[in-house]
Amino acid sequence: MGRRVVRIGEKGKCKVTSREKEFSSELDVRIAMIQALIPLGLEAVAEELKREVEMLAGKTCLLQAGV
Repeated sequence: MGRRVVRIGEKGKCKVTSREKEFSSELDVRIAMIQALIPLGLEAVAEELKREVEMLAGKTCLLQAGV
């Protein structure tokens, strides 16, 4: 995830400004946080769906289905 923004100078030399490094670092942190939260969100959705099925079909239906 080490994305960098590179500026090409007059003589073909690359320059990465401090602001670009900072932005890249901030972006990496945000992406890591989102990736860490995805499993938690999916777990919450699974629990909510299970409650909804239980409410609509009844608990016995869930037990028979092995859920």
